[in-house]
Amino acid sequence: RRLTVRSISQATAQRSPRRLARFFSSLHACLRGGARAALQFYPENDAQARSIALAAARAGFSGGVVVDFPNSTRARKHYLCLSTERRRRGGVSTRHASVFARSLGETTP
Repeated sequence: RRLTVRSISQATAQRSPRRLARFFSSLHACLRGGARAALQFYPENDAQARSIALAAARAGFSGGVVVDFPNSTRARKHYLCLSTERRRRGGVSTRHASVFARSLGETTP
């Protein structure tokens, strides 16, 4: 199934981290365990892509950002590929945040 979602664009345009967090937590609550979602988005810069990915990780998603045509300014597309897992006790959000950071080419402490 395909669903058009403008919530990421609206939340980032308004620079609202709370709205972004609410979007991802609501999306996570709607999906069954093991579900997957791919969201296309257009960040203004790498910091914005990083904040979107970390908001998804904090909501409990695993996955990463895939950039199609990374060397092109006009054709570049960002996809946030998400997966739900059954929640376990412990530092799930921290583990997911490090997976997202690695997908963006960063290192985590």
